[in-house]
Amino acid sequence: MLLILNLAKIYRKFNFLLEKSKKLFYNLSMKNFEEIVEYFDELFSENPGQRDFFLKLIEENSAPSKLLSVGCGTGTFEHVISKKGCDVTGIDYVPELLESASLRRRIPGVSIRFFHMTTVEMRRFLKNGFYTIISCLNNRIASINDEILLKKFFFDCKHLLADKGSLILHLPNYLFFKREPVVYLPVAESIRAKMLSKIITSNTGEKKLFQLVETGNGRRISVVEDEPIFPITMYDINDLAKEAGFTKITYYSDFNGSEFIPESSEWLVCRLI
Repeated sequence: MLLILNLAKIYRKFNFLLEKSKKLFYNLSMKNFEEIVEYFDELFSENPGQRDFFLKLIEENSAPSKLLSVGCGTGTFEHVISKKGCDVTGIDYVPELLESASLRRRIPGVSIRFFHMTTVEMRRFLKNGFYTIISCLNNRIASINDEILLKKFFFDCKHLLADKGSLILHLPNYLFFKREPVVYLPVAESIRAKMLSKIITSNTGEKKLFQLVETGNGRRISVVEDEPIFPITMYDINDLAKEAGFTKITYYSDFNGSEFIPESSEWLVCRLI
Protein backbone atom coordinates (compact mmCIF):
# COMPACT_ATOMS: atom_id res chain seq x y z
CA MET A 1 0.00 0.00 0.00
CA LEU A 2 2.84 2.36 0.91
CA LEU A 3 4.53 1.61 -2.42
CA ILE A 4 1.33 2.49 -4.30
CA LEU A 5 1.02 5.79 -2.43
CA ASN A 6 4.66 6.66 -3.16
CA LEU A 7 4.22 5.85 -6.85
CA ALA A 8 1.09 7.99 -6.96
CA LYS A 9 2.99 10.86 -5.33
CA ILE A 10 5.82 10.57 -7.88
CA TYR A 11 3.29 10.42 -10.72
CA ARG A 12 1.54 13.59 -9.50
CA LYS A 13 4.91 15.34 -9.11
CA PHE A 14 5.93 14.39 -12.64
CA ASN A 15 2.65 15.54 -14.17
CA PHE A 16 2.90 18.83 -12.30
CA LEU A 17 6.39 19.37 -13.74
CA LEU A 18 5.20 18.28 -17.17
CA GLU A 19 2.42 20.86 -17.28
CA LYS A 20 4.72 23.50 -15.77
CA SER A 21 7.36 22.85 -18.40
CA LYS A 22 4.84 23.05 -21.25
CA LYS A 23 3.63 26.45 -20.03
CA LEU A 24 7.23 27.59 -19.63
CA PHE A 25 8.24 26.46 -23.11
CA TYR A 26 5.24 27.86 -24.92
CA ASN A 27 5.21 31.17 -23.04
CA LEU A 28 8.89 31.56 -23.83
CA SER A 29 8.25 30.95 -27.51
CA MET A 30 5.96 33.97 -27.74
CA LYS A 31 8.53 36.51 -26.52
CA ASN A 32 9.89 38.50 -29.49
CA PHE A 33 11.06 35.47 -31.46
CA GLU A 34 9.19 36.75 -34.51
CA GLU A 35 11.55 39.76 -34.43
CA ILE A 36 14.78 37.74 -34.45
CA VAL A 37 13.93 34.97 -36.93
CA GLU A 38 15.68 36.88 -39.71
CA TYR A 39 18.90 36.92 -37.66
CA PHE A 40 18.72 33.34 -36.36
CA ASP A 41 20.44 31.69 -39.33
CA GLU A 42 23.31 34.17 -39.11
CA LEU A 43 23.79 33.83 -35.36
CA PHE A 44 23.64 30.03 -35.38
CA SER A 45 24.97 29.28 -38.82
CA GLU A 46 26.14 25.85 -39.93
CA ASN A 47 29.94 25.62 -40.01
CA PRO A 48 32.29 23.16 -41.78
CA GLY A 49 33.52 21.63 -38.52
CA GLN A 50 30.00 20.90 -37.33
CA ARG A 51 28.97 19.52 -40.71
CA ASP A 52 32.01 17.26 -40.97
CA PHE A 53 31.51 16.01 -37.40
CA PHE A 54 28.02 14.80 -38.20
CA LEU A 55 28.97 13.43 -41.62
CA LYS A 56 31.52 11.19 -39.88
CA LEU A 57 28.77 9.94 -37.56
CA ILE A 58 26.59 9.21 -40.59
CA GLU A 59 29.41 7.32 -42.29
CA GLU A 60 29.81 5.11 -39.22
CA ASN A 61 26.33 3.70 -39.65
CA SER A 62 25.91 0.77 -42.00
CA ALA A 63 22.14 1.34 -42.11
CA PRO A 64 20.62 4.67 -43.27
CA SER A 65 21.14 7.32 -40.60
CA LYS A 66 18.22 8.92 -38.81
CA LEU A 67 18.76 12.20 -37.00
CA LEU A 68 16.52 13.72 -34.33
CA SER A 69 17.45 17.38 -33.84
CA VAL A 70 16.19 18.73 -30.51
CA GLY A 71 15.87 22.52 -30.68
CA CYS A 72 16.27 22.63 -34.46
CA GLY A 73 15.48 26.35 -34.77
CA THR A 74 15.08 27.44 -38.40
CA GLY A 75 16.42 24.11 -39.68
CA THR A 76 19.49 25.38 -41.57
CA PHE A 77 21.82 22.63 -40.38
CA GLU A 78 19.10 19.99 -40.61
CA HIS A 79 18.51 20.74 -44.30
CA VAL A 80 22.25 20.45 -44.98
CA ILE A 81 22.41 17.02 -43.32
CA SER A 82 19.26 15.79 -45.05
CA LYS A 83 20.90 16.48 -48.44
CA LYS A 84 23.60 13.97 -47.46
CA GLY A 85 21.03 11.17 -47.37
CA CYS A 86 20.15 11.33 -43.68
CA ASP A 87 16.51 11.01 -42.59
CA VAL A 88 15.94 14.10 -40.40
CA THR A 89 13.33 14.98 -37.77
CA GLY A 90 13.53 18.41 -36.16
CA ILE A 91 11.58 19.48 -33.08
CA ASP A 92 11.34 22.87 -31.41
CA TYR A 93 9.02 24.67 -29.01
CA VAL A 94 9.23 28.02 -30.85
CA PRO A 95 6.58 28.16 -33.62
CA GLU A 96 8.15 31.19 -35.32
CA LEU A 97 11.42 29.30 -35.86
CA LEU A 98 9.63 26.15 -37.02
CA GLU A 99 7.62 28.12 -39.57
CA SER A 100 10.86 29.38 -41.10
CA ALA A 101 12.28 25.82 -41.12
CA SER A 102 9.21 24.43 -42.88
CA LEU A 103 9.22 27.16 -45.53
CA ARG A 104 12.68 26.28 -46.77
CA ARG A 105 12.82 24.85 -50.26
CA ARG A 106 12.95 21.08 -50.16
CA ILE A 107 14.73 18.91 -52.70
CA PRO A 108 12.69 15.98 -54.09
CA GLY A 109 13.64 12.70 -52.47
CA VAL A 110 14.99 14.32 -49.30
CA SER A 111 13.42 13.02 -46.08
CA ILE A 112 12.95 15.84 -43.54
CA ARG A 113 10.14 17.00 -41.29
CA PHE A 114 9.61 19.43 -38.40
CA PHE A 115 7.30 19.22 -35.37
CA HIS A 116 6.20 21.69 -32.70
CA MET A 117 7.22 19.69 -29.64
CA THR A 118 9.04 20.00 -26.31
CA THR A 119 11.51 17.49 -24.90
CA VAL A 120 8.93 16.20 -22.42
CA GLU A 121 6.72 15.08 -25.32
CA MET A 122 9.35 13.22 -27.37
CA ARG A 123 8.64 9.65 -26.30
CA ARG A 124 4.89 10.20 -26.54
CA PHE A 125 5.04 10.94 -30.27
CA LEU A 126 8.35 9.53 -31.53
CA LYS A 127 9.39 5.92 -32.04
CA ASN A 128 11.69 4.12 -29.60
CA GLY A 129 14.93 2.71 -31.02
CA PHE A 130 14.48 4.60 -34.29
CA TYR A 131 17.22 7.25 -34.34
CA THR A 132 20.93 6.67 -34.91
CA ILE A 133 21.79 10.23 -33.84
CA ILE A 134 20.08 12.69 -31.48
CA SER A 135 21.49 16.21 -31.26
CA CYS A 136 20.83 19.15 -28.95
CA LEU A 137 23.07 22.03 -30.02
CA ASN A 138 23.70 25.72 -29.27
CA ASN A 139 22.90 25.36 -25.55
CA ARG A 140 19.23 24.56 -26.23
CA ILE A 141 19.47 22.01 -23.41
CA ALA A 142 19.47 24.99 -21.01
CA SER A 143 15.72 25.28 -21.59
CA ILE A 144 15.27 22.10 -19.53
CA ASN A 145 15.51 23.84 -16.18
CA ASP A 146 14.45 21.11 -13.78
CA GLU A 147 16.61 18.22 -12.58
CA ILE A 148 13.80 15.66 -12.91
CA LEU A 149 13.05 16.78 -16.47
CA LEU A 150 16.75 16.61 -17.31
CA LYS A 151 16.82 13.01 -16.10
CA LYS A 152 13.77 12.32 -18.23
CA PHE A 153 15.48 13.90 -21.26
CA PHE A 154 18.52 11.61 -20.95
CA PHE A 155 16.36 8.53 -20.35
CA ASP A 156 14.10 9.39 -23.29
CA CYS A 157 17.05 9.97 -25.62
CA LYS A 158 18.48 6.59 -24.64
CA HIS A 159 15.17 4.88 -25.45
CA LEU A 160 14.70 6.76 -28.73
CA LEU A 161 18.20 5.85 -29.93
CA ALA A 162 18.92 2.68 -31.86
CA ASP A 163 21.56 0.28 -30.57
CA LYS A 164 24.96 2.06 -30.52
CA GLY A 165 23.25 5.34 -31.40
CA SER A 166 24.81 8.66 -30.33
CA LEU A 167 23.50 11.61 -28.34
CA ILE A 168 25.41 14.81 -29.21
CA LEU A 169 25.29 17.80 -26.84
CA HIS A 170 26.75 21.25 -27.49
CA LEU A 171 26.74 23.87 -24.72
CA PRO A 172 28.96 26.35 -22.87
CA ASN A 173 31.46 24.84 -20.47
CA TYR A 174 29.93 26.00 -17.20
CA LEU A 175 33.02 24.88 -15.29
CA PHE A 176 34.82 27.72 -17.06
CA PHE A 177 31.93 30.18 -16.76
CA LYS A 178 31.48 29.71 -13.03
CA ARG A 179 31.79 33.29 -11.78
CA GLU A 180 28.91 34.58 -9.70
CA PRO A 181 26.64 36.41 -9.29
CA VAL A 182 26.84 37.31 -13.01
CA VAL A 183 28.24 35.10 -15.78
CA TYR A 184 28.56 36.34 -19.36
CA LEU A 185 28.37 33.50 -21.89
CA PRO A 186 30.07 33.40 -25.33
CA VAL A 187 28.58 35.89 -27.79
CA ALA A 188 26.90 34.59 -30.96
CA GLU A 189 27.73 37.18 -33.60
CA SER A 190 27.18 37.91 -37.28
CA ILE A 191 27.69 40.93 -39.52
CA ARG A 192 24.21 42.30 -38.79
CA ALA A 193 23.59 41.24 -35.18
CA LYS A 194 24.90 39.60 -32.05
CA MET A 195 23.22 37.68 -29.24
CA LEU A 196 24.31 38.52 -25.70
CA SER A 197 23.67 36.02 -22.93
CA LYS A 198 24.20 36.19 -19.20
CA ILE A 199 23.28 34.12 -16.15
CA ILE A 200 22.48 35.83 -12.86
CA THR A 201 22.57 33.88 -9.60
CA SER A 202 20.17 35.08 -6.90
CA ASN A 203 20.85 35.13 -3.16
CA THR A 204 18.97 31.83 -2.91
CA GLY A 205 21.23 30.18 -5.51
CA GLU A 206 18.65 30.15 -8.31
CA LYS A 207 20.17 30.82 -11.73
CA LYS A 208 18.32 32.79 -14.39
CA LEU A 209 19.10 33.40 -18.04
CA PHE A 210 18.88 36.73 -19.86
CA GLN A 211 19.36 36.97 -23.64
CA LEU A 212 19.00 39.82 -26.10
CA VAL A 213 19.85 40.45 -29.72
CA GLU A 214 21.61 43.67 -30.60
CA THR A 215 21.26 44.67 -34.26
CA GLY A 216 23.70 46.67 -36.35
CA ASN A 217 21.70 49.87 -35.91
CA GLY A 218 21.87 49.61 -32.12
CA ARG A 219 18.41 48.17 -31.53
CA ARG A 220 18.27 45.74 -28.56
CA ILE A 221 15.60 43.01 -28.66
CA SER A 222 14.95 41.05 -25.47
CA VAL A 223 14.56 37.35 -26.24
CA VAL A 224 14.79 35.61 -22.87
CA GLU A 225 14.39 37.45 -19.58
CA ASP A 226 14.56 36.21 -16.00
CA GLU A 227 14.30 32.60 -17.18
CA PRO A 228 15.28 29.86 -14.66
CA ILE A 229 17.89 27.47 -16.06
CA PHE A 230 19.89 24.45 -14.93
CA PRO A 231 23.45 24.99 -16.29
CA ILE A 232 24.79 21.44 -16.43
CA THR A 233 28.50 20.66 -16.32
CA MET A 234 30.46 17.65 -17.55
CA TYR A 235 30.06 16.14 -14.09
CA ASP A 236 26.27 16.47 -14.29
CA ILE A 237 26.35 14.93 -17.77
CA ASN A 238 28.44 12.02 -16.47
CA ASP A 239 25.90 11.28 -13.73
CA LEU A 240 22.82 11.74 -15.92
CA ALA A 241 24.28 9.65 -18.74
CA LYS A 242 25.29 6.78 -16.47
CA GLU A 243 21.88 6.72 -14.81
CA ALA A 244 20.15 6.66 -18.21
CA GLY A 245 22.24 3.74 -19.43
CA PHE A 246 24.86 5.38 -21.64
CA THR A 247 28.18 3.56 -21.36
CA LYS A 248 30.65 5.79 -23.22
CA ILE A 249 31.16 9.58 -23.14
CA THR A 250 33.68 11.55 -25.18
CA TYR A 251 34.28 15.28 -24.66
CA TYR A 252 35.66 17.86 -27.08
CA SER A 253 36.02 21.63 -26.95
CA ASP A 254 34.64 22.07 -30.49
CA PHE A 255 33.34 20.10 -33.47
CA ASN A 256 36.88 19.79 -34.85
CA GLY A 257 37.66 17.32 -32.08
CA SER A 258 39.98 19.62 -30.11
CA GLU A 259 40.89 18.49 -26.62
CA PHE A 260 38.41 19.48 -23.93
CA ILE A 261 40.04 21.19 -20.94
CA PRO A 262 37.52 21.77 -18.10
CA GLU A 263 39.36 24.80 -16.73
CA SER A 264 39.82 26.69 -20.01
CA SER A 265 37.52 25.46 -22.81
CA GLU A 266 34.65 27.87 -23.49
CA TRP A 267 32.47 25.28 -25.22
CA LEU A 268 31.70 21.64 -24.60
CA VAL A 269 30.79 19.10 -27.26
CA CYS A 270 30.09 15.59 -26.02
CA ARG A 271 29.12 12.30 -27.61
CA LEU A 272 27.23 9.75 -25.55
CA ILE A 273 26.77 6.17 -26.70
